[in-house]
Amino acid sequence: MIHVGMDQHKDFTVAAALNLETGEVIEQRLEHDKPDAIRAFLKSFDDAVCVTLETTGNWYWLADLIEAAGATVRLCHTVEAKRRRRGRAKNDRLDAIGLAELSAEDRVPESYVPARDDRDRRERHRFRIRLIRSQTGLKNWIHALLAKLNVKVPYDDAFGKGGRAFLDGLDLREPYGGHLRRTLRILDGLAAEIDREAGAIRATLKADDRADILLSAPGVGELTAYLMLHEIGPIERFPGPKQFAKYCCVTPGTAESANWRGRPGVGRAGNLYLKAAFTGAVSGAVKKDAAIRTYYNRQLRRQGKKKARVATAHKLARAVYFMLTRRQAYRPAPPVKKRVARKRLVKQTTAGKPVPRLGRP
Repeated sequence: MIHVGMDQHKDFTVAAALNLETGEVIEQRLEHDKPDAIRAFLKSFDDAVCVTLETTGNWYWLADLIEAAGATVRLCHTVEAKRRRRGRAKNDRLDAIGLAELSAEDRVPESYVPARDDRDRRERHRFRIRLIRSQTGLKNWIHALLAKLNVKVPYDDAFGKGGRAFLDGLDLREPYGGHLRRTLRILDGLAAEIDREAGAIRATLKADDRADILLSAPGVGELTAYLMLHEIGPIERFPGPKQFAKYCCVTPGTAESANWRGRPGVGRAGNLYLKAAFTGAVSGAVKKDAAIRTYYNRQLRRQGKKKARVATAHKLARAVYFMLTRRQAYRPAPPVKKRVARKRLVKQTTAGKPVPRLGRP
């Protein structure tokens, strides 16, 4: 087995191939505009090749190329790999050799590598999210523009039916009037694209039998179900609900030292799209499920709104894990019966004032 570590950059990749039998290390710089050279490098070895990549933002195409060349791809968690190689000098060459050594020692902190079709489905919803963020940014800019000119919108929703008619009828001086009209046209185009993507997502969702299971969960709609299905991938890859909730970024961290104990946040070491999906589903779940509403209110009194939302999202994530694992729809918890306190008997004194009786009568 030849273990190859690749330190990938925007325009080139530094590769280091480690042969365990001979101890030889072959290093080569591979230019991204020459994919044939990358294929030739991987096929130059007589033995099987295992390539380790870091979780950079541009690994998709390189992973596809490596698999097409007949090699195995392992995706390495960048932060954890750096921790395991702590104390070493750093440059492109040493990084590539370090990845190869981790692979040879079987100590690679592996990240999940979705199949190509799953990656393509993920990007559909991620693209819709980017469109919505752009839409929100433009709406905020319009609010800022109106504030500069001290223009008050007499509607709660400036972009609803009445608010939009008000904006279209504004006669602002230039360049503000032209900026407003052009921005509104861009918003109309974005809204059409967002609806188009949502329609394609709903059509794809109907072909997946797991969708009905997720749609039975409180607070989970069609678009959220689509995101969950393709961001989660095979549920079997998670050993248990604890690991699944941690991957969804809804599990608080731990910080302890001597007698001090802290409670750090959930952090960002996981899938932030799933974090947004589960925390966003809390509002609908609280309205539809009595048990979740009771749990949320209890956490709200104890920890405040923000932590209560994350705690409830953690509860939803565990429920989704068991739903997908057991292939069962969501079943609401039975209502909790309130405990009625037993009245204690009192002893009447000669003065007529009640005195609590100690112990059982």
